[in-house]
Amino acid sequence: MNGKVNKKNIVIEHYGILHTLGGLHGPILEPFSLDVESIRHLVITKKKVIEVLPDGTRVKLDRRNFDRDNTDKQKSLQEQKIPAPVAPPKEKEEKKQNNKEFTKDNRNQDGGGKQKQNNKKNQD
Repeated sequence: MNGKVNKKNIVIEHYGILHTLGGLHGPILEPFSLDVESIRHLVITKKKVIEVLPDGTRVKLDRRNFDRDNTDKQKSLQEQKIPAPVAPPKEKEEKKQNNKEFTKDNRNQDGGGKQKQNNKKNQD
């Protein structure tokens, strides 16, 4: 079938007016069939459109896959992979803590800085 389809079963997880569908209000969480051209317009206008495959798997549609046959699970899962968030390196946190301690130590050793300088001037 050349990888392209004419209609898809979708849900729309957009809260608000859907002008493409005649002003209906979303979200539409019950799967329904819609032509690919209308799906294209929804995707282009940044609405969250999700295809519901025959086995119940859900695939988020975007500009790359809205008109393709997404029934191949392996391909769909690869397209949907999102990298895991990376934790910031601990070195930076340790440096920040060390800097805070350093500034606190300097204040304590200084004992007020200007006050000592003023005392020295008064003694002279």
